Amino acid sequence: EVSYVGSRSKQLDVSHQLNAVTMAQYLQYGGQVIAGTPNLSDSVTNPFAGLLPATGLNGATTTLQQLLRPYPQFTGITEANIPIGKSWYNAGTVGITKRVSTGLSLQVSYTESKWMDATNYLNNQDLITTTPEATLNPQDTPQRLMVSGNWALPFFKSSHGVLGVLLKGWQTNGILTQEAGFPLGAPSGYYSAGIDPALADPTYTRFFNTCVLTTTGARQNCASADEPVAWIQQPPSTIRTLSRYISAIRPPKITNLDFSMFKAFTLHENLRLQFRAEAFNALNSPQLGNPSTSMTSATAGLINPSQTNDPRAVQLALKLMF
Repeated sequence: EVSYVGSRSKQLDVSHQLNAVTMAQYLQYGGQVIAGTPNLSDSVTNPFAGLLPATGLNGATTTLQQLLRPYPQFTGITEANIPIGKSWYNAGTVGITKRVSTGLSLQVSYTESKWMDATNYLNNQDLITTTPEATLNPQDTPQRLMVSGNWALPFFKSSHGVLGVLLKGWQTNGILTQEAGFPLGAPSGYYSAGIDPALADPTYTRFFNTCVLTTTGARQNCASADEPVAWIQQPPSTIRTLSRYISAIRPPKITNLDFSMFKAFTLHENLRLQFRAEAFNALNSPQLGNPSTSMTSATAGLINPSQTNDPRAVQLALKLMF
């Protein structure tokens, strides 16, 4: 079986910052600090001094950025629930199904997909009339393999008496899932140097290229003196250009197996009791956290060793059917 699955969502809620300096002002005063020229972070005389008690804007000085805001007597003003967001999903699936024969049924499916969102602005200076940035959904997984099946165990078919009651008639089923990891959230406060940050042989201690060029011109967190720089630290008060998620860097996902065994006991002509034993994450595989994106720290690229999924969970159940 070959199939296509797609979805389109419109008029999703979006928030926008109304009290940011305009793009023209941002470009005029932001960026690299040049001696003798004003900068957004410069301290200036505060015309609201003494007029806004119990706020952070009541002092003798404030920043140039604060006074350039459309409403300088406030800090942030957010308009919420603007119905202009979008989300779209496309997937192709190939599946093979073996119908029940000799007590066995099996289904194998492979899905290749892409999930995109446009529900956030990249910068506060982006005009509300423009479409929010199109980026990967944080749960996008481009490849997914699933194997599921049910087997009526053929053992002890000829058993009788108490042994037959206890041992024959058991069934087992399971779902095995293997999928690509979610995209890594991009580090905040950095530009891309234009190279692919993914490594050919990532490790848990260095999962991607962490080589940074700081605002002082120093190289930091580089594996060698000639490793190409992957990230450039943004100067203060500059426009972000890096997308929110990086498709090329995807922390590995565990192989997950959910497994169960069950058997029905006939108590009366129309009364049956089913016993079930179920195990979720039956392999007890730990899913570790994402690599650190604190690019100038010693932990940059280090996989978080904390387990983020549930350990193996086993449950036993009795189900009365009549």
